[in-house]
Amino acid sequence: MGRRILVVAVVAGMTLSGVVFGSGRTPITGWNLDKWGTPHLGNSIWECPKRGVEGRYLTSWTNGNKKMKGTCTGGFATGKWQQWHENGELMWKGEWEGGLPTGTWKAYHDNGKKWARGTFVNGLRTDEFSYWYDNGELWAEGDWIEDKEAGCWVVYYKNGELALRGAYVDGEKVDKWLYWDEQGNRRPEIYGGETTQGKCFWNL
Repeated sequence: MGRRILVVAVVAGMTLSGVVFGSGRTPITGWNLDKWGTPHLGNSIWECPKRGVEGRYLTSWTNGNKKMKGTCTGGFATGKWQQWHENGELMWKGEWEGGLPTGTWKAYHDNGKKWARGTFVNGLRTDEFSYWYDNGELWAEGDWIEDKEAGCWVVYYKNGELALRGAYVDGEKVDKWLYWDEQGNRRPEIYGGETTQGKCFWNL
């Protein structure tokens, strides 16, 4: 199955829907967002925002602050790119190779605090990704294999308390998952399959 072409237009005012646990996080604009609320870059080839642009690409917000900076080669993003929130805080930074995200990517809330960090290989999310709330508390962390959740994942409430934990195989929940409400009450759910991509060493 071929990769889809993702033509990126930076859209101001885009809102984030379906935020888990009402985190109140700031949206990253101009992207397709995954279920974790961060840019879904996997299985995509990133075309430069303006057709025909070669070399350095630089845009600004109406208030004069930088919006996006990078390099276009053959119509695709290459090398280091950065995007900023309208208030001047860095939104994300990462590298592209032939239109595919590669290496370590980092994203930030508009208050400057970390939002997400992870690694791409050949355009696919790989190994551990971590996500944070805009108050600095850890929101979720877990592994990816070829752009699908794998192994053990843990999610927290904004106050730092556990919200859920369990295992994925090829992006699907398997085995036993544990959920906690905000009062600390635990509720298990059973899914088919077994944990085959890594082992979860907590007492379920």
